[in-house]
Amino acid sequence: MGKDGEDGAYGLHHQALLQHQLLSPIPEPGYDWQEMDIRSRLGRAYVATGRIGEARGQFQAVVAVHRARADRAATATATAGITRATGPGDGR
Repeated sequence: MGKDGEDGAYGLHHQALLQHQLLSPIPEPGYDWQEMDIRSRLGRAYVATGRIGEARGQFQAVVAVHRARADRAATATATAGITRATGPGDGR
């Protein structure tokens, strides 16, 4: 792939990220998975062309999104457990 083709591929991945970020800020079930997929593809494109630092940044972003998703799930589970234990609206 030539330089122009590489820049075009990066541009498409970055455009996909921008479009993804413009979606509703409310996390839908597939929102995080889409972001992780886009960033993983962009990271692999960077690796294939030797842009290791940029690839590392994308892969670190994938890990951060995954951790944030896991944290939200844990918080939701804990909140649901507290609600079941105390009952809704009892002032505790």
